[in-house]
Amino acid sequence: MKAAGLAEPTHYVLKIVQAAVAAGSPSLSVRMERDTLLFVFGPAECLFLSGDDYARSLLTLASLPQGWLRHLAVGINAAAGAGIAEISWKTPGGSIVLTGEELRVEEPGDGFELRFRKPRHLWRSLFGTQFAGEYVLMQT
Repeated sequence: MKAAGLAEPTHYVLKIVQAAVAAGSPSLSVRMERDTLLFVFGPAECLFLSGDDYARSLLTLASLPQGWLRHLAVGINAAAGAGIAEISWKTPGGSIVLTGEELRVEEPGDGFELRFRKPRHLWRSLFGTQFAGEYVLMQT
């Protein structure tokens, strides 16, 4: 978290919001479920990159210039370090999936969806979302 410049592990959600604003996305919706946090970006011209471009940005974070792509890459990398089991970023230009074991490029998706999934723990999932910290931060 310190390397990403974030004070708390849940602050990765702020980088995602910052990325949407900096990209000029006309909307951003957020949905939380028990083990999933979903951001849906409204389409913006700059978001139409290939899956390879997005994968490269995650791997070359330090050399990215300031802007929406750097905010997105910082948010995704910080989330990966905060116990997120799977991160998927689906776009019409190509998609990426990041797990603890791999980063892979996949087929394009519909729209711009960034999904964070935590490992499901039955006893926790019975009592609400595993994204309680992120929920409080987004509410604030």
